[in-house]
Amino acid sequence: MTLENEDQRAARIMCVSTGLIGHGGVHIPPERLSFEPRELTLLPGTTGDVIVQVNVPASIAPGTYSGVIQVKDCHHLHGVLMVEVDTA
Repeated sequence: MTLENEDQRAARIMCVSTGLIGHGGVHIPPERLSFEPRELTLLPGTTGDVIVQVNVPASIAPGTYSGVIQVKDCHHLHGVLMVEVDTA
């Protein structure tokens, strides 16, 4: 995902996740999600990319899973992550 700092000061970005929930309440825990880089500093007016990786457990059924990604210590910055798990 690409983030942009529209503020007048530098922003320290650290993403966290709620984990992902699928049909019937099946859950991929937040420990299975990682962000690269773990921390990103954006100067005013700049953009940066954060790669989200999901380590799907082998026992998870195919389907759509979703959860919230939030910037740590900045609760108004959040987005929804949707992941399609396939058997292939």
